[in-house]
Amino acid sequence: MKTTASLDEAMTGRVFTPGDEDYDRVRRVWNGTIDITPAVIARCRDTEDVVRAVEFALDHNLDVSIRGGGHNVAGTALVEDGLVIDLTEMREVEIDADRRVARVQGGATLADVDGATFEYGLVTPSGFISDTGIAGLALKGGMGHTMRRFGLTCDNIVAVRLVTSDGEVRRVTEDDTDLMWALRGGPLDLGVVTEFEFRLHPIESEVRLILSAFPAEEGVEMNRFLTELMDDAPRELGLVSFYASFPDDDDLPREIRDREAIVLFGMYSGDRDGEVVASIVEHPHSLADMGGWMSYPEAQSVLDEEYPDGMRYYWKSLYLDDVDDEVLQIIDRYGRDRPSPETTLDLWTMGGAVEDFGADKSAFAGRNASYMVAIEANWVDADDDEGCIRWAREVFDALRPYSRGGIYMNFPGSREERNDAIDQLDDPVLERLRTVRDGIDPHRLFTPA
Repeated sequence: MKTTASLDEAMTGRVFTPGDEDYDRVRRVWNGTIDITPAVIARCRDTEDVVRAVEFALDHNLDVSIRGGGHNVAGTALVEDGLVIDLTEMREVEIDADRRVARVQGGATLADVDGATFEYGLVTPSGFISDTGIAGLALKGGMGHTMRRFGLTCDNIVAVRLVTSDGEVRRVTEDDTDLMWALRGGPLDLGVVTEFEFRLHPIESEVRLILSAFPAEEGVEMNRFLTELMDDAPRELGLVSFYASFPDDDDLPREIRDREAIVLFGMYSGDRDGEVVASIVEHPHSLADMGGWMSYPEAQSVLDEEYPDGMRYYWKSLYLDDVDDEVLQIIDRYGRDRPSPETTLDLWTMGGAVEDFGADKSAFAGRNASYMVAIEANWVDADDDEGCIRWAREVFDALRPYSRGGIYMNFPGSREERNDAIDQLDDPVLERLRTVRDGIDPHRLFTPA
């Protein structure tokens, strides 16, 4: 490869290559298991920088990856010996309150977006952890607290600014039917989104965070309670369960210190008289309720400290149409036999506005599922890599016979497992995606497979 001096001179941002003083710091990502050495990292400051980086990659026949502002658990934000288009310094958020639209750069985090929109009493639905990057979350779906009320994050994309593989800058809107369909939750990278326009929704000044712990030995009963409750729950309620280990910490309620538990976690964004919250926090098996009424941005960041930068992560997922006793027993068995205290096994409830959004408008694969199981192996010591990854794969294999097929592309396991999942999509969906890809990325710069 020729020198990167021409790229460095053409960009307002910085270019990093192996041997540079800050290269190792810049190439590190949130997931401590990821150790990838790109040939070039182009840290862009604006769309023109992205254009220059795309042109450089094409001229020098480099594989490309795109790094947004957040987690990217499978490490696909980096590419070995290729070029990383790094958007982490592009984090501006502008609000058009009259139109109820947020213009968001591709490196912004959920905290950036929530902080800006909530000043106007507005939100766009997003994930559970505030330092997640909005771009990756949205482009692969976007599941979170308010999805049952407002839809997935991808459902609320109304336009994007897209840099394509020939260096063209396009504004893609809902009039671009096929391309917008593919960008809303589809598994293929079709270009670099440098700016989103998200639809905004009014939100109450305070929401009710639900963070209620119950004995782990009541896990089957509490998950059954969860599924029955959500059958008739208002859309203002989003709720998941997860098995967890609480430390012996004086800051925690005495009842849960040094204890295994199943936790009901979620958000209620309805009125304060809603009886559904009481049915959870006053349940007879409740050990402690650590939630309460608070602002939406506060609720969005409650679990941030549980997912620190540099810890080791391996996440898998699958969708379920039904959760019968066999499934509950499998979840309980693995949930109570997790390989590390940081690991969780989660049951997410879907439906509501997620199901309303037409499949003709979005390529998101799990839209009609009732539930998703999120298998979150999280650990500290590299010596535990094999055991934690093996546990996650065993859970996945045990539940796969009950799955409706498909995975959440933000929790794919590994890069290779993501690619396998793409190949297993329904033939009409995969054919349509590849047709869109061939039209927008004929050079196969972003999706070579």
